[in-house]
Amino acid sequence: IMSDSERFEVPDPDLILRARGPPNRDFRVHKLVLSLASPVFRGMFSLPQPTTPHQGESDAAQIDVVEVTDAPRALDTILRMIYPFEPPTFNGNLDGLVECLVVADKYEIKGAMSRLRGALSRLTTSKALRVYAIASRFEFADIAESASRHILTSVNLTGIPQLPEDFGVVPATTYHKLVRAQANRLETVVDIINRTPLQSYADLILRVRGPPKRDFRVHKLVLSLASPVFKRMFTPSRPTTPTQGSSRESDVAQIGVFIFPDPPRALDIVLRMIYPFQPPNFGDNLDVLVECLDIAEKYEINGAMSRLRGALSRASASEALRVYAIASRFGFTDIAESASCLILPSLDLTGIPRLPEDFESVPATIYHKLVRLNRHYLEAVVEDIDGTPFKTGCYSCPGARRFTEEVFRARLARIIMMGTPAEFLPCFRVWVKTYGLNTDCETDCVRKFIRAAISRVGKQLNSPVTPSPARRKSILKNA
Repeated sequence: IMSDSERFEVPDPDLILRARGPPNRDFRVHKLVLSLASPVFRGMFSLPQPTTPHQGESDAAQIDVVEVTDAPRALDTILRMIYPFEPPTFNGNLDGLVECLVVADKYEIKGAMSRLRGALSRLTTSKALRVYAIASRFEFADIAESASRHILTSVNLTGIPQLPEDFGVVPATTYHKLVRAQANRLETVVDIINRTPLQSYADLILRVRGPPKRDFRVHKLVLSLASPVFKRMFTPSRPTTPTQGSSRESDVAQIGVFIFPDPPRALDIVLRMIYPFQPPNFGDNLDVLVECLDIAEKYEINGAMSRLRGALSRASASEALRVYAIASRFGFTDIAESASCLILPSLDLTGIPRLPEDFESVPATIYHKLVRLNRHYLEAVVEDIDGTPFKTGCYSCPGARRFTEEVFRARLARIIMMGTPAEFLPCFRVWVKTYGLNTDCETDCVRKFIRAAISRVGKQLNSPVTPSPARRKSILKNA
């Protein structure tokens, strides 16, 4: 793209294209040239246009003016393509190229569109992902296909933190098509590896008795690099077992066989983490995640352990209790602490009928610590509520004293911590019925108490619903 110092100038213009920048610019051009290049301009010039005095001429000599909303630099570049000037260069500037494509597409300037298409195709290798989005937007099918081939072999689409902005104007279906193509490609590669190539080049079979029974054909070198346990295992001489197949394979090609007690599904996932395959997605399936953690810990596969740790940290908040148990078991202190912050204000641990099975592998001392934290956390919230006007207020009816009993105040604390104001009114009716409060007490005491409690807790916790992170740390520290 030309610099601002290289101004677009032509002699004897009969039209001004006024681009509303910033910066604003007037381009003095010829209607004939623009009409030949663009059917849109040709139709535009058939309509009457406002005029303005030409610089250096009298008011009698006037020139038509057309105001456009296009970016001045992009319009400058397109005009240089229309006129017989030296062609502009983009030097990998995709932002400028996109601006020019927008202008060329808007005015249907086929000549400029063709040259811009060529410039885009030359960036397929270096900026494949952006080129794919731009080519899809402007329907350059061949360029999009070329870029996609490069993407499928060099970019992990599911691992990109954020897509380029060019995808903001591309339909989701277009991107999904690319994702599915990569997934299909990876599945094909895995299928090929699991069949002919690994049967030909693998030097080890990991045999799982199941159910279901399964053989994994792998490479000692790869496993040894990933796991010191595997490395030690492969060092001594081991007896070999002929692989199933033709007689020639049985007689000539023999590879080692190791029997493994691990679950086939989990071993498959861990092997995919060791090899350069597409990473698995666990979702909320914590059972499989725990099986994989067992294998990664057993064989000291640090790379897989790190990825599994990340998957556990992303588990759903609804599974916080299980996450706490799993993280405690495998020594993920930070994840256990984060899970406890979700558990403390939302669960009454002493009221849970049955703990998740994950706690079978967790020492009782760890669970006891969580129970104590849960109790201290609740007591701290109740202490905040106890300072409200209700405690020293009206006790005109017998039910009011019972209303302040510890168990009930504990329930109230949870509603204030985790509920929403819209949930309070239905609770009033239950409280009135349960504790025999009369209507006046409901109006004058209970509502007053709730509002004061919300105000007090809200000021101390920075939120009437959920405690702030600073408040959580304060409560945990005091506990």
